[in-house]
Amino acid sequence: KQWYQRRVAITAGELKGGFAQYTEQVVKIMVPLLKFYFHDLIRSAAAEALPYLLESVKSKGDDYVRQMWNYICPELLKSLQAEAEPDILAVIMESVASCIEVLGVGYIDGLQMEELIEALKQHLKKNYDKKEKSTDCDSALIPLLLLSGYF
Repeated sequence: KQWYQRRVAITAGELKGGFAQYTEQVVKIMVPLLKFYFHDLIRSAAAEALPYLLESVKSKGDDYVRQMWNYICPELLKSLQAEAEPDILAVIMESVASCIEVLGVGYIDGLQMEELIEALKQHLKKNYDKKEKSTDCDSALIPLLLLSGYF
């Protein structure tokens, strides 16, 4: 599945506007795959494809691009919030950034931006807490290791 997803992304990227007629059907397949928790690479490939698909529909006009983004964005942000695997999270973050870059100014509304910022803050806090916890654990182990003669 992931090989086909990547192939579609490459094709959409190469054909740009020439792929626009297929984009709606492909997006309806890709977006639900952002929640496919049985296989990391499926989620990754789905996220990677989205910016290419948005790029390909630009030839259909602003209203169509906005409709497609409004379909993609909620699910992309939900997957960003829910993703626990660091490697896949990085791919999803890259996808969000690429989508924003492809869209340019005026497509992301205030609510979407707030959700994006909140999701990023959650992940930063989680990583910070994890680092703090590992530092606390390491500093608690040092005296024990010294007493045991390990060093």
